[in-house]
Amino acid sequence: MKWTAEERTTAARVYTQAARKAAEAVALERADDMDAAISVWHSLFGDAFPPAPHRSVQNALTALAAGSVTSAGWPSTTQVAQQVAAPGRSWSRNPQTGAGAAAGPGAAFGHPGE
Repeated sequence: MKWTAEERTTAARVYTQAARKAAEAVALERADDMDAAISVWHSLFGDAFPPAPHRSVQNALTALAAGSVTSAGWPSTTQVAQQVAAPGRSWSRNPQTGAGAAAGPGAAFGHPGE
């Protein structure tokens, strides 16, 4: 069977993504965050790999505030996951009026009063 250029490109993208996830899981294991590593392995292999144990909301929020987020969306207290956990803001304010997100339908998207 001969692959088309599009099939080769797709395969390369899929294998590259899988290799990144595997490297992330190994890095999380080395950083002693086994639950985060398990969540990445599970996202890679599906139900053939057991899911990470459930964690409390407090534990997840603490990890999110302290570290990074894995490619599987699991907060980690380490800095080795694929993306750094950035603090967010759940509202926006209009600097002229001081009104919060309830100022208008567009306010939640950064356009107060629209």
